[in-house]
Amino acid sequence: MSHEEGGWPPEVDYRDTEQKDRLRRIVERDPAFTTTLRQAAGRVQDTVSLNNALDITEQYFTEGTLGTSESSEAVACSTLAVLRDPTGLGRPVCDLSFEAGAPQQQRRLAVAFRPSTTAPSSDESGGLQRHASYVFDIANPNVPEFELLSSSAALCALEFSPSNNHLYLGGLANGIVGVWDQRVGHHPTDTSNVQRSHTGAVSAVRWLHSRPRAQETDKNKRRSRPLRHGSGHECLSVSDDGKAMWWDIRKLSDPVDTMNLHLPDASARMGMGASIVVQPNIWAGEPDQHCRLPGVSRVFERLFPEGGERIASSMLPAPLAQPGVAQRVGGTCMDVSPNGWFIVGSTSGHTLTCTKKVTNNASTRVMSSVASHYGALRSVHLSSLLPSGFFLSAADWTCKVWLTGCPSPLVTSYVSTAAVLNARWSPTRPGVFVTSKDDGSIDVYDMVQGQGRDTASGLPVLTQQVSKYGVSSLEFGSGGQIVGCGCLDGSVTILGLSQALSVEQSGERVGIREKLERLAKRNNNLSTRLAESLDHDTYRWVY
Repeated sequence: MSHEEGGWPPEVDYRDTEQKDRLRRIVERDPAFTTTLRQAAGRVQDTVSLNNALDITEQYFTEGTLGTSESSEAVACSTLAVLRDPTGLGRPVCDLSFEAGAPQQQRRLAVAFRPSTTAPSSDESGGLQRHASYVFDIANPNVPEFELLSSSAALCALEFSPSNNHLYLGGLANGIVGVWDQRVGHHPTDTSNVQRSHTGAVSAVRWLHSRPRAQETDKNKRRSRPLRHGSGHECLSVSDDGKAMWWDIRKLSDPVDTMNLHLPDASARMGMGASIVVQPNIWAGEPDQHCRLPGVSRVFERLFPEGGERIASSMLPAPLAQPGVAQRVGGTCMDVSPNGWFIVGSTSGHTLTCTKKVTNNASTRVMSSVASHYGALRSVHLSSLLPSGFFLSAADWTCKVWLTGCPSPLVTSYVSTAAVLNARWSPTRPGVFVTSKDDGSIDVYDMVQGQGRDTASGLPVLTQQVSKYGVSSLEFGSGGQIVGCGCLDGSVTILGLSQALSVEQSGERVGIREKLERLAKRNNNLSTRLAESLDHDTYRWVY
């Protein structure tokens, strides 16, 4: 029924305006009209006040929408196994890598150990043991399955080959890049020339994604089939000497290409205060209020006339470079995109987006850079489920979610009392990422479950104490249900995540992508607005 006209007496035709007005005047002159209207207004006022107290953003119909868990299992994690350094020297873990393959087949974990300065070696065998790294079978964690030896230096970076689980790519502390083949022996099958390698310790190594070739038609069949991927022999390494090098393991003596890591002049000016960095919070939908670090940064407070929106902007430390001169920085971490570009975390706290494409101007190989943290970056990691360009950065006391080309972070975690040492996206849930801290604990963030609970301030949904020592390395298995946590005491704890943290929810990928894209658009608009209306008289200092 569509109730479009009020109730009228039978003798009044509701289509006749004069009859309705005549009856309305008669009723309004009645002495009881005012009293009745006042009583009815009181009942309506109570109903309206109750309606205004409701949360208009609450999801009343949760079935099949973003934020509902398809599993009744609670958010939790448990310890599955603990791996320890077989040498007993207590060497810190510097890198982890799971073997490629299906989740049911992922049972091996490669662990790189950094040599301990308190454990001297008196003979050659002791030196080899001091530089040894190991491959463990999670099903048998007491004894390592394979030993990776290097007589010149210890491994600082290690990664399984994505196409051959018998090959390992490693970067040494003396700048050399090597390849190990488990079928050949414990020593590297080939290493780079020390005179043409990095002059500093290798911070990270990655196998490059091979692009598929064009399709061809099989003459014996009526359908077309894609050719195999490229050779898969190319790899990339970065070092704190300020260089990125491309290698081909078939001829590892010389690098295929070399690139200097530097900050463009625009980034240097941004660090000196010519730009504003806006730091919003995805859960609360408002600027992050936890980024006031006394003695570390100066924070501006800007009150917009329209809407009363409050924007907290922090000035990051200025790079020590002359204006107009590109500053060379060292690389501390790296991740590679399937599209051919890669991101590098630097010693100056900047994140560089680089490409291998060679142009007339070599400086254009650094496509963009942003001052992301107060100190050297510990980790950068691209999301494999979200569109290319969303990545995590971990350093100082926070972890942030970025989009390449955006001048400010999309998500900023709460400021921890312990230093954040690493961060990783979940390979199965686009809204989940894990951070590790110097106090031996890990934090699990869920951008879906954290919207309607106590995580409105950016707090994790789960905190797990792993060790008494700092957790320096993190690595997910491809199934998203196991996480390797490498600690500074030489132990590796394998954690199992519940289905609530490892199984993708209905509509989660689209919902998280749209949310982050809206935040990126908002940040760009706010940064443009701040740059246009920059007036130092309207800002006030906050310490």
